[in-house]
Amino acid sequence: MIKTIEFITDKGISNLNEDNYILDENLFMVFDGATSLTKYTKNGKTGGYIASNIARQTFLNSKKLNMETLKQANLNIKKEMLKNNIDINKPEQRWSTIFSGIQINENTITLMQIGDCSIYLKEKNKHLNRITKDQLDPFDSKVIDLATKLRFSQKFSREELLPLLIQNRAMANKPDGYAVLNGTEIPENLIFFKKIQKNNIEYIILTTDGFNSLEHKSKQNSFESLFPKYNSLSETLKFIRDQEEKDKECLNFPRIKQHDDATAILIKFE
Repeated sequence: MIKTIEFITDKGISNLNEDNYILDENLFMVFDGATSLTKYTKNGKTGGYIASNIARQTFLNSKKLNMETLKQANLNIKKEMLKNNIDINKPEQRWSTIFSGIQINENTITLMQIGDCSIYLKEKNKHLNRITKDQLDPFDSKVIDLATKLRFSQKFSREELLPLLIQNRAMANKPDGYAVLNGTEIPENLIFFKKIQKNNIEYIILTTDGFNSLEHKSKQNSFESLFPKYNSLSETLKFIRDQEEKDKECLNFPRIKQHDDATAILIKFE
């Protein structure tokens, strides 16, 4: 039985929050949309916003956290891009979204994740543990390192980062890359998907990567270290935002931008 649910979402520095979420009867998900590098918009909505909304609606309609729904969400995003004349053969033009989610069954919990959204698991009498891999870390780290170098030399600009960003986008859904819903086929080995028994679970947390902005090359401020100190999503995010605000140049805590969208769901069990 679910004891309590805590939810939070907070916009980053962009005009639009491209994160999305599902809080359904037994289905809980967070989505992190990524707009195209060509900055596509339609009626004020970015490609990342559109992609995360399409994925959300697909899972809501299905009410099932499984491979079939994932593939349908990916196909729906592809159809919408083609309808809007997006050249999906060019990585920089594709819209995309990633997600993490759980579905609570009678005796088990289904877990699914792609990209750098996360699932954290707290078993009774054990430490909070991140059970998913940040698939984008090897690629984002290169961008963060370059951005930090440019900031120290006062030469930072998005144009300087663009070639590396395009190179990273080209690794989406490649066997040695990362999984993302962007209309291209996803290798199943890149999809985290498993079922666990729920009888020993104290709580589960789903997050988008806005909760991981302070942890580049340092686990001191990782989410699994921070959350137990506050035992609250809102208080944990307040600490993260306070540190980001003090570090406007993104040098003490190297990252690509000052604030990213941040969304999380905490599900506690009886």
